[in-house]
Amino acid sequence: MSNDNTVGDRWSHHRDLDTFLDQREKLLAKAETEEDRQGWSRLLLHHAVDFASKICGEEVIKDAYGSAIEGDRQDALDKIARRLSVVQSIYSPFDKLETPGSLWSAMSEVRAIANGDEPKLFAKLDGRRRRYRLALTKLRALEWEAYLKALGVGSVERRARITVAYGYEWDTIYRWGDDIKSTLGADRVDTALRQAVLLHKHDMGKMLTGESSWEEALKADGLKHRKEMGFSVVPG
Repeated sequence: MSNDNTVGDRWSHHRDLDTFLDQREKLLAKAETEEDRQGWSRLLLHHAVDFASKICGEEVIKDAYGSAIEGDRQDALDKIARRLSVVQSIYSPFDKLETPGSLWSAMSEVRAIANGDEPKLFAKLDGRRRRYRLALTKLRALEWEAYLKALGVGSVERRARITVAYGYEWDTIYRWGDDIKSTLGADRVDTALRQAVLLHKHDMGKMLTGESSWEEALKADGLKHRKEMGFSVVPG
């Protein structure tokens, strides 16, 4: 990188930092309750981390993140633990060691599981038999209905596409709503469906799954549901 570009980047970073500091005061001043303040603080922290990432540069972030997980579950757990250690440093002044709910305890748990221990923090909660992952895949089907409707896709076509992707008749998929709400909560489901409608202005495929188009993303979501159900059939 040339010196001119380096100087330009520094000026740009200084400008972005000034903007961030100004916005921080304005946003926190808007908080009327403790819940509001926590929400704005989380948003500000997201922006601060994004700013730090830009300062480091894509190459540094890529190297720190590490290679793709291609090995077994132990390899995956080891890499997740290393990545959590970076995230944990953000909260280090308040993230108490080995305190339930802390990122440090989560990182320690992942490392313990990777080395053969039974999960403790991540063990299944007593008395809960709801299939959370399955509910999420079902919710995505209803999100697709809301998204494609907002996109202007006719009811016959959009429901046919969802049916093909998920492998169920539309009447069955439509009735998933009550089951999903009992597992995830009505507020979460309603919020997800409202957001799906707003996403019609963008490419839901790229934003949510990284696929090249919403058609491919829908197929990928249907396949994810089938796998969660234990099916081996790949949608056409």
